[in-house]
Amino acid sequence: MRRLRAVPLFFFALAVLAAVTFPQSAWAKTPKKGKLLYMTLSAGFHHEVVPFSTEIVKRIGMKSGAFDTTVTENVGDFTAANLKQYDAVMFYTTGELPMTEEQKKAFIDFIRSGH
Repeated sequence: MRRLRAVPLFFFALAVLAAVTFPQSAWAKTPKKGKLLYMTLSAGFHHEVVPFSTEIVKRIGMKSGAFDTTVTENVGDFTAANLKQYDAVMFYTTGELPMTEEQKKAFIDFIRSGH
């Protein structure tokens, strides 16, 4: 029962994210194409909707021309040097990620720098 509620909630959150972050008027005015890091690591249960969600996120970026998406399940991508190439990070996970303190700090610094 719990899994069934998560799927509609995910799609609602994704639609809100797309509408708020990339409104139609902004797509035409955005000269720089952004870069999105999409983390989909799942601990334990790997929901069958994950591949579908990655396609949706990629398609939103491609059709809008607003951003390119890099999909990862590797927490090793959360380094200060790697995060510098991204404008935003999006998560679709099942819980706490196995990140080191250094990776957590890199992500917090990424956020504090305005991303």
